Amino acid sequence: MSESGEYRVDYTEVNGENGSIKAPSKYVATIYTPGYKEADSRESGKEMEENDSNDADFYAEKRYPTHVAKVYQDDSENGLVISNPIYVLNQSQQTDPSDLEDAHISTNGPTVNGVKSKPKRTRRRSSSSDRVGHTTSKKRKEHSSKTRLVRKKALYTHSPAQWVLLIASIISFAVMVIGTIFAYGWRPSFDFLTSGTYDVFETYPLDISPPEWVLITWLVCYGWLFIWLLYALVSLCRKVEMGYAYNSPPFTSPITYYTFSLGCLLIFGGVILWDMHANYIQYSIIFFGCSTILFFVATALAFHRLYICMPFLLEQKRSGDVWATRILQHNALAFITWLTIIILLLNIGLVLVEFGSVSQEITCTVLLSIYLVLFFAWFAVDVFLLDAYMRYCITPHIASIAVFVGIVIKHWDLTKLTSLYAFVLLLLIAVSFFVKIAIILYHSNDKETYTVNEIRAEESPANANEYEVSPGGEKSASIQPDSKYIYDNV
Repeated sequence: MSESGEYRVDYTEVNGENGSIKAPSKYVATIYTPGYKEADSRESGKEMEENDSNDADFYAEKRYPTHVAKVYQDDSENGLVISNPIYVLNQSQQTDPSDLEDAHISTNGPTVNGVKSKPKRTRRRSSSSDRVGHTTSKKRKEHSSKTRLVRKKALYTHSPAQWVLLIASIISFAVMVIGTIFAYGWRPSFDFLTSGTYDVFETYPLDISPPEWVLITWLVCYGWLFIWLLYALVSLCRKVEMGYAYNSPPFTSPITYYTFSLGCLLIFGGVILWDMHANYIQYSIIFFGCSTILFFVATALAFHRLYICMPFLLEQKRSGDVWATRILQHNALAFITWLTIIILLLNIGLVLVEFGSVSQEITCTVLLSIYLVLFFAWFAVDVFLLDAYMRYCITPHIASIAVFVGIVIKHWDLTKLTSLYAFVLLLLIAVSFFVKIAIILYHSNDKETYTVNEIRAEESPANANEYEVSPGGEKSASIQPDSKYIYDNV
């Protein structure tokens, strides 16, 4: 890669073997080779210092609807090789490009998408002020100053949808917490949810019902969720290099907030039906079941979105946000997901025993078997399939161990099959927890291995060589200069 540059280019399509580069002038193409910057004079062949501002940054920060491609020197053909367009910037954030000078790129023997094209245009070299789209050093500095002004206006813009959904999540969370407090019996003098949560277990005994102190795990979970929502709220106002922290890149999906809000409201509805256990406890299964699905979706989206956005966060040196999301968001959402699964299974057990006339032993054995399958399916996916997404999520193990310790202590009886089954399940969960911790410690010194180029290659394996992604081996967390705006389409 001996030559690089940034050009205004008119292009739209490639026509067969005689491909041409041609398009409406409203599109601005930034074409460059990462790490190489050319001097003002093309004839001189001098290179700028790597730390200087270049046209690639200028065009990109202007936020035009821009196609970006890499340019390489083809020594054998003495022409330029133009790769596929990499991304299109967010067209809602664009500025009039009329202040830029027109220029044309030489297509003397280039390969476009692997197709040779005939020469169509040549560079104009009429004067020093009109050399292939480059200005003098003085104008370059003026462009840089304009860039900073435009960047402040274009990048530091809010997403109303994110604001609304986060505030809705906070309100829904508050409603759920208040309902739980009333259900625990910590309520004011007026009557609301008069039957405590544990009163239901006293009314309808079950051989795998946890003791009352285990319900404190819900308060721990709520505290975890509160810290996450507080962090998310602070991110709305916190500025970083590329804009506001929460949308530069948007490492929390709006759907995560949406599903979390609905899940919280369904938990509140389930608690109300649980309180009216004499007539409506069977209907609470629907509420707890739907909330479980919604929390699971929110958790899965949280894992996926951070995996996609992590390279851009690392490029901006925001590893703190990466770890905050892992520790607070991922673990909080997984925590409430598994607590909801447990309360759903207990609710199903109560209904089967009291209203379905199913024996305690059969009901509890089936429910413990269901939990065994669900938990170790999660564990297998975590460790063997999606380790890159879920490695630092440990709250499912914490919630499960707390609940099963309580069950074993309360119902320990060597003569009962369900008691022994619960004890064996507790041991298996404890072993899996130690395995999980060992995996985390084993990878504790690893560098982050997911680069923007690697993600591109996964999405389009045919272009892996174009983005210089080698199979296997340790990947660096460094990001190519052309990658820092891709998250507009994440």
